[in-house]
Parts: sequence; C-alpha cells; structure tokens
Amino acid sequence: MMTIQEIYTAISVVAQTTERISSEIRALRGLIKEAAQSIERLEHAQKLFANSPPDLIQITVDDLELTVRTRNCLRAARIDLLVELLSKTEADLLNIPNMGKKSVNEVKAVLEYRGLHLGSLSGKGDSND
Repeated sequence: MMTIQEIYTAISVVAQTTERISSEIRALRGLIKEAAQSIERLEHAQKLFANSPPDLIQITVDDLELTVRTRNCLRAARIDLLVELLSKTEADLLNIPNMGKKSVNEVKAVLEYRGLHLGSLSGKGDSND
C-alpha cells in the first residue's frame, strides 16, 4: 500500500511527464506545419517553373550578376539558389544584416529583368508591389 507522500510524488511525476509530452507534441506540430509549408512552396515552384528551362531552378545567386556586397549578404543569410531568393520577400531581405534598401532594389531589378519577383514562391508576394 502506498503512503500519501508516495501518491503525491507519483502524481507529480505523472504531471511533469504529461507536460513534457505535451511540449514535445507542440514542437512536433510546429515541425509538421513547417514541413507542410515547405512542400507547398516546392509544389508552387514546380508549377511556376513547369514551362521554364530546367536549368532555371539550378541558377545560383552568383549567376545573377549582383554586386559583391549584395552577394555576400545573401551568402551570409544562406541564400544560395535563385529558388531560395524567390521565396523571400522584400521585408525578409531587409532583415538580413548589412542588406540595405539599395541592395534590395538591386536584387529586385535583376529579378525583374528575368521576369521574376521577390516572394513569388513564399505565397506572400512582394510586400511593396
């Protein structure tokens, strides 16, 4: 037979375990939501580039003929591919350290020249269009 203290201890352990499990479930839900959003972006990218040359998806930021400063900012933010850049909005780019309005405008101009725009793969579109 358990003492009252042992029962309280067991209840406390169960409560702590339940809270940890609940926390892990919340974290998993967040990861699943992020994965679903990534899948949606990829499906959107497939549709967007379905009629484009296959190599368009493989274009790197280095291929875009940007200034060194702008390229370095994008590299520091781990934006290496055109597809990754197209998933960003103007606000996203402005949040990159040392990436100012001039650099963002440069990126927008280079993309517009190719008939593309920021945010086209994010589902948000460019915030300043």
